[in-house]
Amino acid sequence: MRRCAIVSKVVPTTSPSIPSSIIDVSETRWSSSLKGLSTTTLEAASDAPREPVFVFAGRHIPEKHADKIPGAIAIARQTIPELRAKIFGDGPERHKILAEIARLHLGDVIECPGFMPWAQLDASMRTAIGLILPSEREGYGSVVIEAIARGTPAIVVRGPDNAATDLIVENVNGFVAPSVDASVLAEHMVKLYMAGPELRARTLQWYREHASQLGIDATIEQIDEVYRNIGNSRKAA
Repeated sequence: MRRCAIVSKVVPTTSPSIPSSIIDVSETRWSSSLKGLSTTTLEAASDAPREPVFVFAGRHIPEKHADKIPGAIAIARQTIPELRAKIFGDGPERHKILAEIARLHLGDVIECPGFMPWAQLDASMRTAIGLILPSEREGYGSVVIEAIARGTPAIVVRGPDNAATDLIVENVNGFVAPSVDASVLAEHMVKLYMAGPELRARTLQWYREHASQLGIDATIEQIDEVYRNIGNSRKAA
């Protein structure tokens, strides 16, 4: 679940476009854990044939730790020689990722194509064996749900500010690694690979059972309810 405040304070305003009924309401804090932000439909769920590839998708920024992926792949390939990776996205840490790929001589093993059209990322998620998201800070982790919706289990990393861990049921739709250390990530990559199609089947089943709770419609209704509560609170005051 997304751990955040939906409305922390209604700020006084003189904007004519905002009804006077919500101007200068109060200092009351309203918070909620959003149910989901996915727009993926059940029809998008996939049990397509898989390649021995892990996918990362996101900004290349320090807290995402995408630069740890090449080292993890190198270690995991000692057990799974055919293992590869695709690191989608871009950002200020991209040069570190490319340097690690070069240092480990993995140029023919790890693709780093930058930001790509959604159709290409979608296709890669559908055919990958897993998503790897070594981020220690996620407000929600929507890419995790997008992967799971396609029957692709995910590896995330435990952290006090990582809400993506809330989306993972251990050995049902993925695994939660205790750190971003490359050897730890590699261990979980091997674990996920060895779990095989049975884990992917459980992942797909989990999504089908929880899809209605994870969609954007559920969150919109939840936000509406918070605003209704704010209005009712003001009327009662």
